[in-house]
Amino acid sequence: MYGKAFSSMYEGSMYGAGVTVFAVWNYALAFMKPVMDQEVMMVELNPRAIADRLGKVSEQEVASAIEFLCSPDPNSRSKEEEGRRLVRTGQFEYRVVNGWKYTKILNEEQRRRMNATYQKKYREKKVTLEGQGAEKVPVMEVF
Repeated sequence: MYGKAFSSMYEGSMYGAGVTVFAVWNYALAFMKPVMDQEVMMVELNPRAIADRLGKVSEQEVASAIEFLCSPDPNSRSKEEEGRRLVRTGQFEYRVVNGWKYTKILNEEQRRRMNATYQKKYREKKVTLEGQGAEKVPVMEVF
């Protein structure tokens, strides 16, 4: 899997939180998964497994980073869940508070690709209709 890491995360209220917090947060973003029929993203975070994967970091440091991400943050730009980034729902299971919201954000390249595909299909449909003797259909501009 992969996750979007927005540059704003490095300049917001997590600034100065430390390398381990950012490593664990990026791990959570990369491994989060949608819950079927819900606009919710969940992730499994086992401190021991993450410490092994990250290397040169202890299980306790990872657990502390997870605790930080689960704590209220009054300076967070997001006020959902009092600024928490994660909400614990099971032994190793967490809900990524704004995971769904940020996953839906398209980057500029994705927008251009979607628009180009839409325009191509629209033009193909227009040519097909004109070829069948239909009136000319004006091409709609999409921004």
